[in-house]
Amino acid sequence: MTALARQLPDQILFGSVYPSCGPLTDLRRIVASWDLPPHIERKYLRDNAARVLGL
Repeated sequence: MTALARQLPDQILFGSVYPSCGPLTDLRRIVASWDLPPHIERKYLRDNAARVLGL
């Protein structure tokens, strides 16, 4: 989590093997347990992928 929070917040994308990984609520709970600052969590879960995909 250190790299995600401090070194690479603009370079890491969220990925999963959904639906094989279980309910998305479980994945969301796991990410929340990492206690990332809200702006870093948002980058990891949404903003970085949106930027790469041009959305």
